[in-house]
Amino acid sequence: MATYADTKRIMESLVVSLKKHKALFWLSYLVFAGVYLSFHFMPISSKVKVAAVDAAYLIPPALAIIGLSLAAIKVERGEKRFWLYLALANVLFFAGEVFWIYHEVVLNIEPPLPSIADYSFWIGYIFFFLALISMARFSKTKALTKVRYFLDLAVVMISAFIIIFFFILRPIYMMYPATQFFQKAVNLSYPVLDSGIIFGILINLTIYKSSQRKNSKFLIALGLLFYAVGDLAFNYFSIAEIYSPENLLSNILDLSWLFGYFLFFMAAIYRLMKDEEPKEPKLWQFKAKSDSLSLKDLGIPALILVTIPFLMYMARFQSHNVFDYWAFVITATLLSMITALRAAIVIAENKQLFSHSMTDHITGLFNLRFFHEQLPLELDRAKRYSEQLSLAVIDIDDFRQINAVYGHDRGDKILAEVGEAIKATCRSSDTVYRIGEDSYTLIMPQADSVAAFKTATRIQKEVSAVRGLEEKPLSVSIGIAIFPDHAVDKDKLVKKAQGALYWIKFQTKNHILVYNEEVVKVLDAEEQIKRLEEKAYLDQVHALAATVDTRDHYTRFHSAHVSSLATTLAKKMGLSSKNIALIEIAALLHDIGKIGIPDRILKKKGSLTEEQRKVIQEHPQLSKKILGATTFKEILPWVLSHHERWDGKGYPQGLKGDEIPIEARILAICDAFDAMNSDRPYRKALPVETALKVIKEESGKQFDPKMTGIFISLITAKTAALSSTGN
Repeated sequence: MATYADTKRIMESLVVSLKKHKALFWLSYLVFAGVYLSFHFMPISSKVKVAAVDAAYLIPPALAIIGLSLAAIKVERGEKRFWLYLALANVLFFAGEVFWIYHEVVLNIEPPLPSIADYSFWIGYIFFFLALISMARFSKTKALTKVRYFLDLAVVMISAFIIIFFFILRPIYMMYPATQFFQKAVNLSYPVLDSGIIFGILINLTIYKSSQRKNSKFLIALGLLFYAVGDLAFNYFSIAEIYSPENLLSNILDLSWLFGYFLFFMAAIYRLMKDEEPKEPKLWQFKAKSDSLSLKDLGIPALILVTIPFLMYMARFQSHNVFDYWAFVITATLLSMITALRAAIVIAENKQLFSHSMTDHITGLFNLRFFHEQLPLELDRAKRYSEQLSLAVIDIDDFRQINAVYGHDRGDKILAEVGEAIKATCRSSDTVYRIGEDSYTLIMPQADSVAAFKTATRIQKEVSAVRGLEEKPLSVSIGIAIFPDHAVDKDKLVKKAQGALYWIKFQTKNHILVYNEEVVKVLDAEEQIKRLEEKAYLDQVHALAATVDTRDHYTRFHSAHVSSLATTLAKKMGLSSKNIALIEIAALLHDIGKIGIPDRILKKKGSLTEEQRKVIQEHPQLSKKILGATTFKEILPWVLSHHERWDGKGYPQGLKGDEIPIEARILAICDAFDAMNSDRPYRKALPVETALKVIKEESGKQFDPKMTGIFISLITAKTAALSSTGN
């Protein structure tokens, strides 16, 4: 008896064979079909003939079970349910066929209606329908769209049911006396179930478009169609009394069922072929077409408009008995109810679309488009009633660093929290909009400059409860312009508010400024572009620095800490304001070359080998090479020399004493101190006192002796100040 391992080995060999000889597998079914048909015409006894035909009949469903079961085991979790449903459906159909064949061959009688075979088939249909539903999974589709999808399916099935009822079900019903209720019910059930499968597949393939169409999915759909159409044809043959084992057309009809099973088997084999069916969790996810006038928009309403009058006509003029009349009336009523519900859902969907066209999907606030529509209306109202109106433009400070360090998911959460904080401070008449990546606007009707400033102050306080980098309070800069004091035109009012904001952003941060023409110079287009480019460069600097730091959680925020220390020390050393600004950038980027250092070396916990140490010591040259393509040319010598030593024993050039740029000496001492004061893979952070002791011992060796004393005094004073405040 074959074990599971034997079956698995056979199936895997089949997969390998299929890759090499696909055509032979398809030809094998033609051979099987020829052999199956030949059994009916062989000169053998009827009992042997029936046994041979029935035994051959069980081969394709048995293959389908094996293939589908193996696929259910091998595929990813997202697809397992689909293949498992198909496997269970085929097991139940196989069991029903075995029960029927047992009665026909062994007992030489037909099973009663309904029988165990029918129960097995009905449960099998349930699993087919479950497979259809999972075949059209909507993991990212809104609830209303899901409901409309199933209502559309119901409309198509009801319309199809009328045709099937009139031409197939009613003749079947009329074939039996009124007392044979169960026999009628059994025979009526199969065409209904088959029509559901057929139209479920057609809707999936036409109205709803698959995210991926692969061979295996197409073969499954085709297999279901062959099975369902064959079943409907069998019912029609039965009504016409032309189905017979000796009839060639009936034998070909049997092959349509078997071809459906064979297609299931081939679909499983194709799915197991890694080169043709790549692993994709969303393989069976369907999405509605985005066309403005798609089949679902025009086809379903047109079908409803045709079907309801047709039903009423049938009830009035074509019903021959009470059963016909009530079947048509009930169906028309059900279809009308579904139509009304579908119309309500379409209206609700349109309302959602309208709402989404006005709102930002991250924060839920109104968006830039709606802001440009509403501001003119608010200004017209203010003009009409001779009222003031304040416009505030709000920008989150250092937001790009947050995205660089924590990622966009955390960034989006912070954007939503800031939006809520702004809304929490506003009056009911005020309106908040998100107009950019990290920017918001606030329209405040009937608010003068004093009221606007107070609101802005409350916004800053509320936003400070949101945590940003290193869980520190977040800050925002706010520019304000007043109508009609500063401008009476929409564009000019926005320009004045943005001018006030830009002035703050380029001078300092975390401030509020009401536009004042004596203070704020509204920039022309060229100057705005220049300033924005400068801001973009600075944002890139912070993002690059964060990229380096986040490679290793031990050194996260190292560049920011060194930058803070270096700018403070540069001021103490009396450097120019220009060089202080540049040293802040240099400190942020001094380790950018570590992007090129492999993690196995950069994060190594033990001591480095000589070769690994040489690789680490290449990062200043790498930093220079990377920054050489930017606008920060002046800082290149500082970044290159920040590992030089006062005694000339540093790298990469072996510079000594005053040969080393003063800015590089500042970077060196600040870099060394923060490294000692931080956790590293190979040791814990040293206490401040210990780190300062090392700095003092290296005075005149590693560090500039004059600078060493100033730095130690600076850190000592800072530590004492923090201790006195209890931090």
